[in-house]
Amino acid sequence: MSPHLSYRNCFTDSHSQVPFNEAMCTLSGTVWSWGDGDYGKLGHGGSDGGRTPRIIDKLQSLGVVRVFCGSHFSVALTRDGQLFTW
Repeated sequence: MSPHLSYRNCFTDSHSQVPFNEAMCTLSGTVWSWGDGDYGKLGHGGSDGGRTPRIIDKLQSLGVVRVFCGSHFSVALTRDGQLFTW
């Protein structure tokens, strides 16, 4: 991981079966995701997965402070209390 990608508040569903998805948010609020893309849970507009982290464009500049991942969904919480699910 690059040194400029300090991450925080990343949670995954510990009960998920592999394959899994992961997400992280940087200190600046940028959200990245990677892994299994079934059900659109990576937030990139499809079901394709990948091993390389990609920015979730639609969450840019929303001030995301926490990200949660489940086996069929993902959730982001913003600084001002908005909740986004996909």
